[in-house]
Amino acid sequence: MKKMSKNVLLCALLCLLSSTLAAQTTYMLQQVTAVEAEGLYVFEQRGYVMSNVVNGSHALQTTTDFSSHGLTGTEPYVWKLERASGGYYLRNVSLSSKCYLTYSGSSTGVMLSAKNDYSVWTFDFQEDGTVLIKNGKASGRYLGFVDQGTNYKAYATSDMTYEHAIKVFRLVEDDGGSPVVVDVPTFSVEAGTVDV
Repeated sequence: MKKMSKNVLLCALLCLLSSTLAAQTTYMLQQVTAVEAEGLYVFEQRGYVMSNVVNGSHALQTTTDFSSHGLTGTEPYVWKLERASGGYYLRNVSLSSKCYLTYSGSSTGVMLSAKNDYSVWTFDFQEDGTVLIKNGKASGRYLGFVDQGTNYKAYATSDMTYEHAIKVFRLVEDDGGSPVVVDVPTFSVEAGTVDV
């Protein structure tokens, strides 16, 4: 009887383990034109995504080596939006402390810190689907990618040495296929009455 109960227990543990592994959610990136609290997002310009690495000048470094399918949602370039008064906090999911994107308050720097007034960002989506991400506390400071050093910084809109408009991608459940883009249908028959 003891031997049989051990086998049953072992079988139950194996079944539980396999169902847990099979249930692990993977994600892919889908460009969006709106954001919401608790969503997971990736921010990109010209192939460079904003990651959680900070260099000496407090500018967020970026990487071109990023996946768009099969994501676990814990990658260093994934950010979770948390509701804030007047905007959102951008929390890096791979860090446990000092994980909020924050304008440093000096020059054009950004850094990772605990939540504060300079950690709030607003999203202004443009007609072309890109977004201007503005700091909620520092007037006229927008996130933007600059080629020199491949960094994201918080520049004033008057500084045109970098691009202000960022593409936003949300992590959505990966069904194993590629997203299909379908053109808007057009009609080749002129309008009018049809004899039947």
